Amino acid sequence: MSLNMSINQFEGSRGCLGPCPEYLRLNRSVLYDPNVRKEFKQRIRMIKEEAFKRIQEMSGGIENIKQKYPFQYLLFGEYSYSFTIQRSLVTTLGQKHIPELLKFLAEKRGLKARTSYKIKMKIPQPIVNRIDEIVNSLDQGKRKPDIKRELEELVQITITLSKEPKEAPLQVVTADIYLEDPNDPKYSFYIELKTPQPKKEDCVRVKRRLLLFRIYKYMQLISAGVKLKEAFEKAIHSALIGFYYNPFKEDTQTIRRKGRYPHSFFNRICDLNEALIAEELWDCIGGLGTYTELVKIIDEVTQEFKYKT
Repeated sequence: MSLNMSINQFEGSRGCLGPCPEYLRLNRSVLYDPNVRKEFKQRIRMIKEEAFKRIQEMSGGIENIKQKYPFQYLLFGEYSYSFTIQRSLVTTLGQKHIPELLKFLAEKRGLKARTSYKIKMKIPQPIVNRIDEIVNSLDQGKRKPDIKRELEELVQITITLSKEPKEAPLQVVTADIYLEDPNDPKYSFYIELKTPQPKKEDCVRVKRRLLLFRIYKYMQLISAGVKLKEAFEKAIHSALIGFYYNPFKEDTQTIRRKGRYPHSFFNRICDLNEALIAEELWDCIGGLGTYTELVKIIDEVTQEFKYKT
């Protein structure tokens, strides 16, 4: 059975991989390997232990919680102390633990993975100016997001500049996770991780960074001798937003079918085709079935901790 056949059969029964680049698609999750699963589960367990310890440290101050958060205490009783550190725990999860889990999965696939990786790019000023114009127009509602059209506009400027080279100031973008095929640097992939309901200003900032990286990737590929069409196809999905869970009533398949993400700020600035949603993100990085296994592992670890409370 060919790779494409197995992917199509899998998608037909369980959903799709969204805009996951073709070269990152796999038949099976690396978590189906018992040794990898065991190590991954231990990492999930450590995240739980860290949170459990911090909550336990707070539990002795319930009288103080009653005074400061009386209505939270009304709703959640003795568990209301966890409310006081919820934001801190969730922030740590998104900024530290999620990138590290994705990095682990990528490395088990043989990819080179980095977190909080600074990408330094020299991009001609006319292209930077055009990116700012695109982002401002999106923010003001003067145009609709369309990653293909946006990249085509930027590529057209590179063609013009090839005849008259311009100054190329340094641009720096920090990737939450950056992946490379160690055997072929053409295959690099940048993910900006976000919670599913980002603020408008976050959407604006991330859009600008993704556009910068896409055109940089395109120019890099052209310089390496890659043909125009192939360079465009590789560049267009080389930078994506990753939502690591989906809290909406609509599942990912329904969102894809409707073609609209259930968050107004995102839809105004970003194209649905530049986002990996929940299982799409995990299955893209770890292989098909990763998200299903992730949920199972989280359930197993949660059950284990019930005996500690």
